[in-house]
Amino acid sequence: MQLRTRLVLMVGLTGSIGILAVAAILTLLAWRGIVEQAESEGLVIARLLAQSATVSEQVVAEVGDLLDREMAAQGLLVSHLADIADRAAMDDRTLSRRLMEITARSAVNEVWISGPDGRFRAGAADDVDPLDSVATLTGLSPQSLSGLLTGTEFSRPLGVGKPPLGGAPMRYVGVRGVDGARAVLIGREQKSVTDLYQSVGVPRLLDGLLRDGPVEALWVFGPYGGVVASGARTGRQIEDLALTDAETALVRGDLGGARSKAIVSQNWISVAAAMPDAYGMTAGVALARLSTASLDALLANYLRIGGLAAAASLLAGVALSVLTGRRIAAPMVAIAGAAAAVDARVFQPGSLAAIGTRRDELGHLARTFEVMAKQVLAREEELEEQVRERTAELMLKNEQLDQAKRRLEADLALAQVLQATILPQAFPGDRDWSGAARMTPALQMAGDFYDYFPLDEHRLALVIADVSGKGVGVSEFLCVRLVLSHPPLGERL
Repeated sequence: MQLRTRLVLMVGLTGSIGILAVAAILTLLAWRGIVEQAESEGLVIARLLAQSATVSEQVVAEVGDLLDREMAAQGLLVSHLADIADRAAMDDRTLSRRLMEITARSAVNEVWISGPDGRFRAGAADDVDPLDSVATLTGLSPQSLSGLLTGTEFSRPLGVGKPPLGGAPMRYVGVRGVDGARAVLIGREQKSVTDLYQSVGVPRLLDGLLRDGPVEALWVFGPYGGVVASGARTGRQIEDLALTDAETALVRGDLGGARSKAIVSQNWISVAAAMPDAYGMTAGVALARLSTASLDALLANYLRIGGLAAAASLLAGVALSVLTGRRIAAPMVAIAGAAAAVDARVFQPGSLAAIGTRRDELGHLARTFEVMAKQVLAREEELEEQVRERTAELMLKNEQLDQAKRRLEADLALAQVLQATILPQAFPGDRDWSGAARMTPALQMAGDFYDYFPLDEHRLALVIADVSGKGVGVSEFLCVRLVLSHPPLGERL
């Protein structure tokens, strides 16, 4: 694998790992930040709902109190009117017509006057059976009127009654008669209070919060954990969004005074906040469930942007690694080519001058290599010159050796002839015997010797000798020894 490829792979792999690690860390931090922001927003929504619900309930309650006081004042006036009618000996039918005129020309919807026994005496109606009790006609419990009829209570809110014959629910306030022998009930339609509750109360607040934004569902719980109001996003039914065990525990914790916190699940984030009353006590809890769809979309957008940025960074890193690889590999290729040129003895000094101008390690390597190449080439030329000189000297010595060898070979050949001359080639003829002799040396010369000489007329002496060894020195020793030892032989020579 080429160095350039290794550099590209190394930089690309390192860059990829670094980018992926940074992207993973940034994604984790972004997700945590998004979740924390969503939790904070959900907590704000829950607290806003809790505070707004508290204020709305207080407003509706105060308006109801004002309405009850107003109705109590109206009931007091009707009580005095009934007392005046008694003093003027006005019959009950005439009093009823007067009361009907009052209801027709004022905001009062109903007026009822009972006797001491609670039965109907007069009222803003002309088709009532006198034997009917006022409690039955108004849809109230008889016990609610007992304090007024006995005189132990001057006035009291009686709540909402539902007439048995149908009609709109009425809000009633009862007032004791002036003489204590009767009860006066003033009724106004509950619709006004309901409309006010719908306008500024919790339902309107829930509808506003659920209309836009990430809120999936809202619940308002009373002080005992019962659901007071609830709502779901448009297109969803609150019945389909049952509370989870974790959300129930969260509501109970807030009712018990625990600190508000959030629950993060797979599809939503749930937050709860306590609803304080006018005295700062927990009067309920508001629970908000926020969808994580927008968070997932935001995270996906972050991942998309981060992925594009990571891909762009990776491509830029690869391109940079390619350029860096070329910048690093090109000088290395040039230095390798210069090394091959040095080996082929075609190196041109100055061929690495462009690389040598660099101030990095490659520039230092090029300068050092060029100096080394010059020294190598100079050394090779010097060695070649020495080889030529030594070759010439060797050729001269070889020529001299050849001449000496030829002279030595000539001398040896002459010595071989002389040695052969010393030895007899044939024996004297005789009728009783005959002989022949021959010596073949192992080398040019030998230490073997034979000869004959007559002892008398009938006897012939044979001499055979061998000097240990071979060569010129042995043969010379033998010749000298024979010359000195055998005068007849010396005479023959």
